[in-house]
Amino acid sequence: MVLGRAAALAQASAQRARRGARWAVEMPSRGAEESELTLISEVIGSDEFPQVHRIQLAEPVVSVAGRRIPLTAVRSRDRLDWAQLDDRLLGRCELPAGQTAGCQPLRLERVHDIKECLGVLLLTDGGDTINYAGEACQIQQCQISQAYTQLVLTSNYGAMEVYSVLCEALKVLPSLEMGMEDHTDGGDVGKDQDYWTTSGKMKQDLRNFFAPKASTWTILELGSYRGYTSRVFSDLFSRVIAVDASEAFLSFNRRYNKDRQNILFVHLHSRVDSLRSLRQNEVEVAMVDAEHEYASVHRDTNQLLRYFRSSLKYVIFDDFGTDEGVMRAVREFVQRGQLRVVGGVGRRPGWKYGDRVIDSWEGVICEVTGNQSQVPMNRIFGKWYTWFESNLWESDDVIEFQNSGACATSRGPGKWRLDQTQERVLWMEWPSHKPIPMGGQNPARPVLEPWFLKFDEEWEKFAAVKADVTKTSATGVDQEVMHSVVRRLFVSVSHEFCSSANECDPHLPGMRN
Repeated sequence: MVLGRAAALAQASAQRARRGARWAVEMPSRGAEESELTLISEVIGSDEFPQVHRIQLAEPVVSVAGRRIPLTAVRSRDRLDWAQLDDRLLGRCELPAGQTAGCQPLRLERVHDIKECLGVLLLTDGGDTINYAGEACQIQQCQISQAYTQLVLTSNYGAMEVYSVLCEALKVLPSLEMGMEDHTDGGDVGKDQDYWTTSGKMKQDLRNFFAPKASTWTILELGSYRGYTSRVFSDLFSRVIAVDASEAFLSFNRRYNKDRQNILFVHLHSRVDSLRSLRQNEVEVAMVDAEHEYASVHRDTNQLLRYFRSSLKYVIFDDFGTDEGVMRAVREFVQRGQLRVVGGVGRRPGWKYGDRVIDSWEGVICEVTGNQSQVPMNRIFGKWYTWFESNLWESDDVIEFQNSGACATSRGPGKWRLDQTQERVLWMEWPSHKPIPMGGQNPARPVLEPWFLKFDEEWEKFAAVKADVTKTSATGVDQEVMHSVVRRLFVSVSHEFCSSANECDPHLPGMRN
């Protein structure tokens, strides 16, 4: 311990308040076992010599996009997955928008970035939770006793990043190898032949886990690609529902598995279309391997839990270690209590993907807990909706709904309110047109117009009707959905006409199966 640490911090805080000081946290390497953390209070415009206090501790490390790096290497724009500080492992809390941890406050400091905020936590006795946004760093104590093991959410501080020992970090996942019979198949197509498919090791792990239990089950495979993993599933399950947004990939899948009679091929874009049309099927296992950005993985998983909740037992996630969106979505559903990670599958932590070293498993298998919920309305906050009114070929305007009840739009400010009598319905008032200073063509002064908006179950699309005698209609689409359509077109042009992803991208560094 460091004597006088609290007094030194209090003195440094007082200096900053009087003279506008800044914090800097330095952690020079002292080998794999130990390093020094130096907290420097540097007074701007002063000749005073900075006071230095040293603490001996294990080198702090964090995870950024599946890569384990020292705390000193964190950049201001990095989004951390977890942080290991001495004996404290803090997971990123995927909390609702505008919510933060409301626990016992210990310290509030002004910092430059998340790295400095973590440095403040290291010097705070009892601190186990961080609320961070911009220059604000609040340290809290949430795990007061063994009986008190949940965050208390509050909107008092606005939207902040939250890291806590109480949020599942998914840092270390159990292996599923123990006590399992080996069901290896040397004929599998792996990443050495086509890096868009699952590895040979992941196919082997899936056999080992599901072979003893899945012979009478149905699996729904979202993103079946060319059918290399579909073939493995056809050996394990009674029925395979292979879904893909590409007819070319489905056609290849059908030809590749022409000797299999238990595969149903479905042309469907899970990000644009709904899985509702498949809900009459009893599905015990689902594979999420379509688009890998966070919004798509979240939507796919949420629909699986909603439409197949009476039968669904397991959800498999591919590319957990390589794609931040997959890891973030899994962490959110685990923290909600809707999924429980059973273990990692495929490539082990430390494997190479191209020129990257991946610090987590290739995929994970999660058990469905049965604690299901609807998509919360607050998912509309922080995203832009594209507005189509005069035609469907190009967007007229964009709208962002804010949790304060205001709208930021390309026509100027507006406002919205929730209709309490109908489900997923908003009333919005916004300018009738874009004024000339904002790029419009109409010289008339804009007036506020009322519109009635009805959203879909995912809060990603809405139909709109103007609440006046004209009854003008319009539609709105989350821009992430629009981007998903563009990505689908990219795959169609760039990958469907190659025999493998490796052929389409011959410059990708080689990868072992």
